[in-house]
Amino acid sequence: MSGKVHIILGTDDVAIKDAANAKILDLCGPAPEENESLEIIRGDSDTLNAVEILDSLINTMTTPPFLTPEKIIWLKHFNKFEDAFSEPVGTGKKKKKTRLEMVADLWNEGLPAGITVVFDGTGLDRKRSFYKVAAAIGKTEPNTFTWFDKIDPKAKNFEAEVILRAGEFAEAEGIQMTRDASSFLARSTGGDLLLLKNEIKKLAAYIGGTGKVSLDDCHAVCTATKESLVWEFSSALAERDIQRAMTLIPGILLSLEQGSSSGNAELAVLSSTANEFKRLMNLKCAGAKYGFPANAGPNFFYATVEDQKAKGNNDPIFSMNPYRLFKMWENASRFADEEFADIFDALFTANKAMVTGAGEPRLVLENLVMTIGPGKAQ
Repeated sequence: MSGKVHIILGTDDVAIKDAANAKILDLCGPAPEENESLEIIRGDSDTLNAVEILDSLINTMTTPPFLTPEKIIWLKHFNKFEDAFSEPVGTGKKKKKTRLEMVADLWNEGLPAGITVVFDGTGLDRKRSFYKVAAAIGKTEPNTFTWFDKIDPKAKNFEAEVILRAGEFAEAEGIQMTRDASSFLARSTGGDLLLLKNEIKKLAAYIGGTGKVSLDDCHAVCTATKESLVWEFSSALAERDIQRAMTLIPGILLSLEQGSSSGNAELAVLSSTANEFKRLMNLKCAGAKYGFPANAGPNFFYATVEDQKAKGNNDPIFSMNPYRLFKMWENASRFADEEFADIFDALFTANKAMVTGAGEPRLVLENLVMTIGPGKAQ
């Protein structure tokens, strides 16, 4: 029986590393470093180039196990595909194969019995022949080839995908997340899965490693990135939470000043807020069209989304996570229809003041909060 190859590639560095680590634990047991059959080749080495790393892989794959019944080879986190593809190979009769082509040939021919290879990495263009070789192996040997793509922030199901990953990371830490906390992390991390994973580790430590993480826990612990502060500000305005919006302004201005050389970095806050209210206004229109009750709860939206999808309704609102749709509707219902015109006038005035330098940024944002925050929908 020939050896086996497990290939884990893609653009999602976090998912790739998690899958590779899980595969090594599956092959080597709970303490891989103590398994004498395991040989690790650092694919992300700072001291070796792509040719040297792949030469080491080829030599190890073609050498039978010594003093152990099997050999498990892990090319760990290879990130030098472009260097490997640029390897000089000559021309005409003197042309030779690249190291990646040699690796592919060995896989296609079949590795010697007792040898298992785990190859994980990022940076491979799927138009390259090496990808086609890996994908072909996956078709002939189930569970031997996996490709992980990053979550696209522009995708319709972006938030749902990040929430799903947040749940997986939380489960690995032995904790749970409330819906509000998951939604907060999904939007405030912007789909950066490494940041998401680190935030959940911090939250697990904060709540003592057991229990359920709340939105308040996130506010207390999570890193105040520019994205998270801007998102929280627009969300606070959408919730008509004047106090919270006001307390966020100093941190927002400091974060934007440190992260941008632009004198109008505060425009990012206005853009985020305008987009949030555009979504709420559009949802109010959709609510009138589909007859959403003003006090509709989560169960209503779970049932409605499922029903509309079954009917083949392609309205973008029904591609949203039902709980996210409920929370947005909850915010939209805080505003009377006629208030939206005043809100967009206030945003236009604030934007003009920022661009022309007619107003001090902090005062402009504070005035915006006091214009949008008070009052209730009729």
